[in-house]
Amino acid sequence: MPSELYGADKFIHGLLAASVGLAALVGDRIYSEVAPQGAAFPHVVFSFQSGLDRNAIGAFRIFTRPTYLVKAVTKDFSLATANQIAAIADDVLMGARGTIPSEQVSVMGCHRLMPVRYTEVRDGVRYNHVGGQYRLFVCKET
Repeated sequence: MPSELYGADKFIHGLLAASVGLAALVGDRIYSEVAPQGAAFPHVVFSFQSGLDRNAIGAFRIFTRPTYLVKAVTKDFSLATANQIAAIADDVLMGARGTIPSEQVSVMGCHRLMPVRYTEVRDGVRYNHVGGQYRLFVCKET
């Protein structure tokens, strides 16, 4: 995996994990890609969806623009808790910038592309998914 994506993963996880508001609602249950089997609810899951590179002449990558799905997942009838978690995550991510020195990447910005909300029922249990797709602007430090 290119280090820009690994750095973006660390960036998102770090921002979400540092949020006192999120910690009050989900503790440390913030997962990359999928929640482990048997994970407690509610929790947050973020996952890479797609990306676009901006290249210069000579096949030099200037930056990449990965899109991530970031969502709250709750297990109850109401959307209230999922909405509250998603709102806090949005406040944390919108406009965020920073560096991940261990991966030698900089995140030059983050913004939401679109909201996401859906519900699924498995074995008679309702699961709510609320969040958004976020675009990051990531460049490798030289």
